[in-house]
Amino acid sequence: EIAEVTGVQTCALPISQMEALMREAAHGTNSQLMDVYHRTKAEIDAVHAMEGLSLQEKEARIREIKRKAAMETSQIMSRARSALNKQLRSLRDMDSKARESQILLARAKQLASGQMGTPTSTTLQKVTGVRPCWSR
Repeated sequence: EIAEVTGVQTCALPISQMEALMREAAHGTNSQLMDVYHRTKAEIDAVHAMEGLSLQEKEARIREIKRKAAMETSQIMSRARSALNKQLRSLRDMDSKARESQILLARAKQLASGQMGTPTSTTLQKVTGVRPCWSR
């Protein structure tokens, strides 16, 4: 998706691509968690169906199955959080670079018009249409 901002075309594709990647990662994480759930349920059902085990033996096996499932779930979630944090850092970096570009554009326009000095937040807002982050 391309938009024209202050006479300069900017492309929102990287952000939309990141959003698509994040949705895909969420779907993958959900699939992994569902696999663990179904596998755990099947293992517990198999233990319940065992006729040669005492109630205590069945409970011990089920506790072990649940412990392993909890560990696997924790690992899946940890990987998902790590990937999400990496994507969020990338988005923040892109936002920071966009703000730097807006400031440079405002300075260039100011210099092109013969004005000297650092643009004020009002000037930046007029030129870029965006309120600078330091004036919020």
